[in-house]
Amino acid sequence: MDIWQYFLQRQREIEACSLTIPEHVDLFAAEAGDERRGKLFGCVEFACYPPSVYMQVHEEIVIEGTGISRPRYACFLVIDGREIGGFERHLTHDPAVHKHCSGHKNHEASPWHVVSFKQAAETAWEYVSAFATPLVAKQARS
Repeated sequence: MDIWQYFLQRQREIEACSLTIPEHVDLFAAEAGDERRGKLFGCVEFACYPPSVYMQVHEEIVIEGTGISRPRYACFLVIDGREIGGFERHLTHDPAVHKHCSGHKNHEASPWHVVSFKQAAETAWEYVSAFATPLVAKQARS
């Protein structure tokens, strides 16, 4: 597998999770001269919700043999300008793998386990469904 195959796989996963990549966002980037390394950086939006409801995504990807490694990732849900929480893996943080979903104080890190993009998206959808207003509901109020 090369980085472009991984990007195509992630794009399909984004669509399967009822998320969209805004037209102005170039989410995928391969490292110059090395198709075994790349990054995802940008936001994905939730279907049927306004652009103010999004998940900020950052992944560093390394293709190793037939496997894929994400030595660093972060997925943060934002609703109407407020960070709701997210998941992160960053070796300089303590703990390196953690979540920011405690509800006790803003951006508080709690130990957690490695999560896939799909798991992060599913958790984000739970919060979006509970706390965000879909476009149809906003249009009905107008």
